[in-house]
Amino acid sequence: MCFVPITVALELEWVLRGVYELGPEQIAESFNALLGVRNLHFEQEAAVLEAVGLLADGFDFADVLHHAGAGSCDSLRTFDRKLLALAARVGLTPPVVLVDR
Repeated sequence: MCFVPITVALELEWVLRGVYELGPEQIAESFNALLGVRNLHFEQEAAVLEAVGLLADGFDFADVLHHAGAGSCDSLRTFDRKLLALAARVGLTPPVVLVDR
């Protein structure tokens, strides 16, 4: 069994997007293929799956990965207006709340 820490998942998405210039669909396909490998175990696998599933809706992978980890909280606070708008559009729970500067 090979363990994939959550930080490696974040870095992998960054490399696929930034270095290899893959789009959201290709990134999702890559993650889904890796998640299907029997001998790989992703830390917070449910959160990774949720983040991968929201890429097609225009979300940033790191943002929705953080949101998925906040499931037991009342809200997720952010400075990111784009995340706020996307979260409201799809009805993410817990709600995303903008932090006033």
